[in-house]
Amino acid sequence: PKHPDQSQFWTSRYSARGINAMMNVVHEVTDLAFDKIQTPCLIFWTPQDKVVNIKKSLSILNNLGSEKKIFIEFTTAEHVLAGHITAPENVLKASETIATFVNELIQ
Repeated sequence: PKHPDQSQFWTSRYSARGINAMMNVVHEVTDLAFDKIQTPCLIFWTPQDKVVNIKKSLSILNNLGSEKKIFIEFTTAEHVLAGHITAPENVLKASETIATFVNELIQ
């Protein structure tokens, strides 16, 4: 663990059934018609993420039919972009960005 609280509050071992469930989701969304999706989209990302394929994420974002699409980069995190245990420096930025995004949608 990178932080002492990670051992207490995080799971680092997962059942193989979880992998199957995640792959089922991946296969389901692979063939979606993203251009027909009108839902506003906010994506956070970091170049250090070794889990999410950024090229694929950008491709999906660019193909979304949504009018409101925002892509925010975090430079000081890995896969978990914000949180008091692994990326406390990003909590305020993430929280404020989400609040602004939602507030603009409901006004």
